[in-house]
Amino acid sequence: MRRGWLLLAALLGCSAPTEPTLEAHVPVLEANTSIAEVNRVTSLPVQGGHSLLVGDTLWVADPERDRVYVHDRLDFVPRVVAEVVLPEGSTPFRLAQVGDEVVASLRGVGEVARIDVESRTLLGTHEVCAAPRGVAADPSRDRVLVACAGGELVALSPEGEVLQRATLGPDLRDVVVDENDAIFVSVFLAAEIWEVDGSLEVIAKHDVPDQAAPPPMEIDEREVVDPRPRGPRLANTAWRMRAAVGGGVTVLHQLSAVSALAAVAEDPRGTPQDYGSGEGGRGFCGSPVVGTALTRLDSARAWNVRALSRGGFFVDFVDGPTGTWLASGDRGVFQVDRAGVSLDGTQCEGPFVTFGMENKRVPSVERYGELLLAAVRDDASVSVLKRDPVSPILHGRGPQVVAEVGDVGHALFHQTTEVQMACASCHAEGRDDGLVWNFGRGERRTQSLVGGVAALAPFHWKGDVSDMAEVMAQTFEGRMKGHALQRLEVASLEHWLDTLEVVAATADETAVARGEAVFEAADCASCHSGSFGTNGLSRSIGGERWQVPMLRGVGLRAPFFHDGCASSLREAIDGCTDHEPHPGTAALSEVERDDLAAFLSAWD
Repeated sequence: MRRGWLLLAALLGCSAPTEPTLEAHVPVLEANTSIAEVNRVTSLPVQGGHSLLVGDTLWVADPERDRVYVHDRLDFVPRVVAEVVLPEGSTPFRLAQVGDEVVASLRGVGEVARIDVESRTLLGTHEVCAAPRGVAADPSRDRVLVACAGGELVALSPEGEVLQRATLGPDLRDVVVDENDAIFVSVFLAAEIWEVDGSLEVIAKHDVPDQAAPPPMEIDEREVVDPRPRGPRLANTAWRMRAAVGGGVTVLHQLSAVSALAAVAEDPRGTPQDYGSGEGGRGFCGSPVVGTALTRLDSARAWNVRALSRGGFFVDFVDGPTGTWLASGDRGVFQVDRAGVSLDGTQCEGPFVTFGMENKRVPSVERYGELLLAAVRDDASVSVLKRDPVSPILHGRGPQVVAEVGDVGHALFHQTTEVQMACASCHAEGRDDGLVWNFGRGERRTQSLVGGVAALAPFHWKGDVSDMAEVMAQTFEGRMKGHALQRLEVASLEHWLDTLEVVAATADETAVARGEAVFEAADCASCHSGSFGTNGLSRSIGGERWQVPMLRGVGLRAPFFHDGCASSLREAIDGCTDHEPHPGTAALSEVERDDLAAFLSAWD
């Protein structure tokens, strides 16, 4: 299988291909310093996680250490009473109780694990798909459901045998069976909820609602600009979906104001105005560029949006007795209470209450009566929190021997800055948010960072940013108001980005094989060459120069082109508004175009 990255661009004839190589990319360091001295343990991107209550024990998936930990004494000081060792590289993610067993999806090896609840021993692992994500028990149908990033929804017997496999569409994440036996699957970046029937056929697609633009406000003579986002907030990046009481589901997702920037000021580096203050909002649920919402699709299939009154980077949630607890990817745990309705009719939440867990990375939370159990990623421990913020936090104990997880690049990527944004706010799991932004210089579709991006300098859509230091100067320091970066911090980030793996969409193998032949016959490799699918050059199109992008994982990166005009790979091949058909494809038949799209979608 050929490899590549990012968006499929309509680029004309290119020079002789030269394949970028990761091995050739070595960050420049001081003579007496090494990356190993900066990075303690190379860490996975924050993916969210899963804690599962099983009786009076809490089971926690630990992807870095390939373990599932079992904690007890949940109302006092939690302690680890068992650890289930999984095969190396398993990367456990979601958990589900199925009778007397716990089933874990193993993102890293394409399997699910079955663990006995009583003995807390691994019963076995079973192949399911290339990239399993969500897992749910479906007891009325005596099966387990697994949602896969490649696009499959798989039904397994309780013993792990594949009963049925349906390909629904790429980038599936969570699967939930509600109390009415309705089945829902979330689509990660697109923030969609698909409803399927018992035979795994899609019967409805529900787009998580966007948030309307705020109405015009009267500008005081002393004010220079309206501090609110200038357009609607677009729903994206559905981090977690849970079953809702009474039926239906609630999803934690982002709301991004992609038109929030205006080219009204330039910083010394020539970049547009920064992202602005994270405070205020005048009824628009705060004004951070990337905000968060909890949106419920109820049993009547009606929406209820509860936007949160600040930005941040939240990956899990659980409803408590009087509010909602949120797990932050970099700042611990927050609680929010509903505080009214915004001018556009959206329910807003606030104020935020923090629980003194600053700088603790909490991938998952679970409710235990009126207590909150927070899984702490750093040392694989669990902390107990009460609603009253003045109550003490009871920090549990992790395993007696555990390697500390963390490196400088990982920390920098997930760090929330002054404007309540992190790199991960737009690049979830190192990928992207699927949105098209306006930075004051035209529409730009968020670029993905997985698959070895560091080897492909110069960067950005036009290839006009020389290196990672300049990328971070423009974005992190400039627009996001982050701290001034040291050379070693940038080198560490670049090193960490090169660890991010690609996930490909699932496609019919026969069509993929035919599509590879079409790719070669159409001379697509004149630009999209080598295993990365790019020669790393820029070409002039319509009077502007655009960089030839990688194709690695392109099947999970709709929409396509720099302006996101193509909603599918097939549309990218055929051409869309302001784009002619891709070079070399004009003579292709309909079947050949479908096969080429299948080949590209499976490029890993």
